[in-house]
Amino acid sequence: MKNILLILSVFSFSLAYAQRGGGQGGGAMGGQNRGGGQQQQRQERPKFDASKFAGVFNYDIDKAIKKIKIKKKNEALVTNVSSEIAKYNNAINEIALLNKENFDTLNVYMNDVMKSIQASGDRSKMKDIRGLVREKLQPVIVSVMLEETKLNKSLKVLLDENQLRRWKSYQKEIKIELNPGRANNQMRRNGNRPNGAGQGMQDGRAGGRRR
Repeated sequence: MKNILLILSVFSFSLAYAQRGGGQGGGAMGGQNRGGGQQQQRQERPKFDASKFAGVFNYDIDKAIKKIKIKKKNEALVTNVSSEIAKYNNAINEIALLNKENFDTLNVYMNDVMKSIQASGDRSKMKDIRGLVREKLQPVIVSVMLEETKLNKSLKVLLDENQLRRWKSYQKEIKIELNPGRANNQMRRNGNRPNGAGQGMQDGRAGGRRR
């Protein structure tokens, strides 16, 4: 609760600061005709999503089976792998549900701040604000990582070397798409390099994202 109040205070300060700076932005607004394309591009930037920032998503089980390349005739392996992924999805849904109020609060304030920053053109406070959000979401990030570790340990027992390699490659793709900066930093710390963009996604249950 203290962290939320701290974040909200910083957000309020940043919002007021950005609005004051906006008074000096008359030239930028007046030049809208000259830079209309750039203004439109800024408006179309994706909104902040706290659950996405925290790495909350569901795996699409059928897609995962295809990515791993498990043969359909191996029904026992398909069933076991599907069961383990389903357990992960359920655990992530619980995490998303427990943190829904925090996610919603962060989304509202972060998106308001980002709008003000875009209007003023002053991004000097953005790094600090994102750092506070990351700190607030750290318990969720840790919980998600623990569930991922459990899943990977279970799949390591079930899959052969090539299948496990394909599974981890699929995980990397999803992480890069969810949060490119954080995923790249994490993989660099682990001695790995990103290997491409991810797949499309559909909304999952309880705020999770299915991939």
